[in-house]
Amino acid sequence: MKYIKAPILLLQAAYEIYHNSVIFGQECIKPDDIDLIKCSKSEKEEITDLRNYTRKLLEKAINYKNNLSVFSPACVFHCFDHTKRDSKFYQIKGKTINDTIGEFLNSRGEKQIILLDDVEWPNKKGCSHVK
Repeated sequence: MKYIKAPILLLQAAYEIYHNSVIFGQECIKPDDIDLIKCSKSEKEEITDLRNYTRKLLEKAINYKNNLSVFSPACVFHCFDHTKRDSKFYQIKGKTINDTIGEFLNSRGEKQIILLDDVEWPNKKGCSHVK
C-alpha cells in the first residue's frame, strides 16, 4: 500500500473470521453460528485483541495515506460479497456498504471516508445472535 497512489477503498470486517478460526483455531465462532457464549475467556480475549490490533493498523494506515478510505463494521466474516452490500446489518453511522462505495466513486476517491465501527461485537445488532 505504501507505493499505491490511486484512491483505495478498504472494506474490512473488524472481526476477521479467517484469522480467528483458521489461524488461531478458535472453533467458538463461525460465520453461520456466531455466538460468544461458546467461547472461553481466553478465546474472547484473543478475539478482542485481534480486533484492537486490526483497528490500530487501520488507523495507522489512514493517518499515513490520505488516499485511503475505510469501511470496517464490527461484524465477523471474511470477505464482502454482493449480499452484504445493502444490508442494514453492516451499517456504520447510518451508511451501508453501497452508500460508502457510491460516495467513494462519486468523489473519485478524492474524499477520504473513515467508517470504523465503534460498537464492539457481539453488541452490534444484526452481526450476532445477541439482540
